[in-house]
Amino acid sequence: MTTYKRAVAVFALLLGSVFALIALAAPSNAAYTPKITINSPVCTSGTVTGSGFQPNEAVTLTVSGTTVGSAKTDSTGNFTTTATFPSSITGNKVLTGTGAGGDTASTQVKVNTDCGIAGQSSSRANPSSSSSSGTQGLSATGVAVWTIGGLGVLLLAAGALFTFGGRRGRRA
Repeated sequence: MTTYKRAVAVFALLLGSVFALIALAAPSNAAYTPKITINSPVCTSGTVTGSGFQPNEAVTLTVSGTTVGSAKTDSTGNFTTTATFPSSITGNKVLTGTGAGGDTASTQVKVNTDCGIAGQSSSRANPSSSSSSGTQGLSATGVAVWTIGGLGVLLLAAGALFTFGGRRGRRA
């Protein structure tokens, strides 16, 4: 085997190993499935919980284009915060949580105009069915795992071909 072929084989094997290790160590390229719900709301505000967002991400809550709350997710992509509904928002609305990474989740909210008698709490926003939109699974990390892994396998195969192919040629 010539020095050139040996150098190419070693380089291909090393580069293939690096790409294979990167692919194995990288987080999955699946996307997050964010979800929000609103629980136990009172007259003008309600507790919103979210899950499936990216870790340590800022999430903005909006209804009809009006910001009604914000939160920062924990290390697992979950949050709990309070949404405050202005008196201009009434009726059946969609509460949307949008993460800084672009993932969104929505839930239906019924906002009532009757806030009850002073000193009493009555329900103004009630939870309904929740749904999420955006991507499925975990959030994209920017690492194309299958591409890098495939390239790593191809480079490993090329290195093995040069290594073992060169040995066969020398023996013949």
